[in-house]
Amino acid sequence: MKKIALFAVLFFMAMIHHAAANDQTPVPSSWSLDLSGGAIFGHFSFDTDMTPHGELYLRYSLNPVVSIYGNAGGGVFQAEDNLSSGAYFENNYLNAGVGARVNILRMLGGANDFTNRVGVFTQSGIGIIMNDVDVSAGDEVTGFQSQSFTGNALLYRLGGGLTLNLGRRLDFFALAEMNFSNSDLLDGYERQSGSDVSGMNIGGDAFVTTSAGFSIKFGGSRSPHADWQPLDHRSDPLAQELEETVQRVDEELQLAKRSMDTIDERIRLMQQSVDDLSYLVNEVHSGQLITHYDLIEDLQARLDMLEEELEEAEAEDEVADPADADAYFVIAGVFRSLDNAENHQRNLRNQGFSDVAVIRDRNNNYYMVAYSGHSRQSEAQRALDNIRTNVNPDAWLFEN
Repeated sequence: MKKIALFAVLFFMAMIHHAAANDQTPVPSSWSLDLSGGAIFGHFSFDTDMTPHGELYLRYSLNPVVSIYGNAGGGVFQAEDNLSSGAYFENNYLNAGVGARVNILRMLGGANDFTNRVGVFTQSGIGIIMNDVDVSAGDEVTGFQSQSFTGNALLYRLGGGLTLNLGRRLDFFALAEMNFSNSDLLDGYERQSGSDVSGMNIGGDAFVTTSAGFSIKFGGSRSPHADWQPLDHRSDPLAQELEETVQRVDEELQLAKRSMDTIDERIRLMQQSVDDLSYLVNEVHSGQLITHYDLIEDLQARLDMLEEELEEAEAEDEVADPADADAYFVIAGVFRSLDNAENHQRNLRNQGFSDVAVIRDRNNNYYMVAYSGHSRQSEAQRALDNIRTNVNPDAWLFEN
């Protein structure tokens, strides 16, 4: 029994250590308190009446599939012997132990709308049963020796059940378990050596428990309990988060690429117009220089205007549009002139800021120079705090 007690202590120390390690990062609550009650059927030397029992589980979920628990409970076995007039026993027992539970439905089906609400599980455990047996035999029972018994025995448990999520902090569950003991005295009747009496108690008594109850989830966060996390357990959460981030960045790059393609097409069309006008001007210059002097002047003016627009379009191609990619920018300065903004951009790049960019505020027709751009506000705020502390206390955050 000392070994069982030591095993239970080490088991709970491991659970507490695991929980403390997880406290270093914000994670959903993993603790549950399961309360259940039901009926018990003994298969001893003589079958028992159906009697009540109750159980309490303190459970820690490692992930949506696997959880470990410690349990304590109690109940009563009692029956009048149908084989011998006047024979009777009653056992008021307590039990305690540790074990593990596996959600088979979530393990095989992954995360979906159904498995995030319903679970089918199996569980097994080991512990002790503390017996207080009172035996009153009227007539002698052939093949058995009756005696009152107070003592402990080992208990092995195997079972399964169904769990249903009722809310963020409450589940309903039903459970059936087969319990095996290493003692033949749970009913007070010990099989005598050499007896040819048959029964289910060879090597120790056994009994079946059926119960139902509610699981109370600890924690005050708004996120789901670890039993019902929507993430698929079959992939590493960090890897899944990375995959989602990569997918989001890829979508933003596709949007930026489409915007760049539009600008490139505009530049190509303008360049084609410039080339056509240049050809026409050259033709006029070579053949009709004097006769069409006014036309030449007009075409030259249009050519100069298109070249200016082309230069502006090419310059805008290098200026970031806040609608194209990131939503939050750490701003170093604001300029009315694009030349001044680009000069400041070059100065910051010379200082080692490789991500610095010029952003155009189309509403106010200003050019902002940003140290960096971010898709998440939390990331942008951390970058702003760092810039204010170490570089520029006047930096500020622009939200698109």
